Amino acid sequence: MDAESARAVTGAIALTLFVLSLTVFATALVTKGPDQEPNSLIGIKTRATKSSKEAWVAGHRAPYPYMMAGATHCLASSALIAGLLALGSVPATAMLTLSVALALGGAVILTLSGIKADREAKRHVGTA
Repeated sequence: MDAESARAVTGAIALTLFVLSLTVFATALVTKGPDQEPNSLIGIKTRATKSSKEAWVAGHRAPYPYMMAGATHCLASSALIAGLLALGSVPATAMLTLSVALALGGAVILTLSGIKADREAKRHVGTA
């Protein structure tokens, strides 16, 4: 992959992480309240979290810190990548490698939040 293509992919990763951070922040904030009903638009959707309102609420309260950490990680990662792209002095392959590593880190954190939500929902309704 040539340097220009690597920088383009790196920029796309930065933009994706930024949009993901906004989406996760919004999801975490909207779904953390006790008055939130299960819905088809926003939230962590597993069989357990969708099983009842109580499971939905429990399944969204428990992973809230993980969701906020994941969203913060994605936002900081996108800012770091954009800053390094703007500097232009970092080799393109190094930028691409860093971007992929940061994106994978965000994916791990957000996957853990989904697992936490599912487990809490199962525990809450006694179906674990």
